[in-house]
Amino acid sequence: MSVKIKFVLLLLFPVLSYSQDTSLSKTFPLKDNKVVFEKIDSTNKTAEEIYSQAKVWLANAFVSSNDVIQLDDHNSKIIGKGLFKFENKGGGSLGDITTFFTIDISIKENKYRIRLYDYLITNSNTTDNKTPIEQLHKRTYTGLSKKYFINAENKIKEESENIILSFSNAINKKPEDVF
Repeated sequence: MSVKIKFVLLLLFPVLSYSQDTSLSKTFPLKDNKVVFEKIDSTNKTAEEIYSQAKVWLANAFVSSNDVIQLDDHNSKIIGKGLFKFENKGGGSLGDITTFFTIDISIKENKYRIRLYDYLITNSNTTDNKTPIEQLHKRTYTGLSKKYFINAENKIKEESENIILSFSNAINKKPEDVF
């Protein structure tokens, strides 16, 4: 084999061996190629009761619900900005990950929807500003520690699911459980 052919094969090897499935949907639920965690649920509560319990949950779930809430349309919609932090390990790296997100709570009679979306990530190991999670996922397989970012993705998914579960549990509490 000539040196030129070997050189070309050597250059093409990373492209040819790039067979990892980097589908964002393998880790996260997507809507229009954006990460969106969502739950729609029915309840026997009025819109006013759901709204009241949502406000209490926000006050308990976030350090300052006044700083979180961006829009508060009484009895129908609450939109806010939240964040969670965690220490991430993997691939010989250790760093703090801060995940910013939008929380949208829509309320109707006997029904609610909670959505988490617009995820932005900061990593103490980089000088990057807030990076959309969809871009972070693309980087996972382009030279940065694969294990480090897979761990981060799994933790982000777990935290997001826990937020939705916590909200759902708070809304579905029986009246005697609330007091």
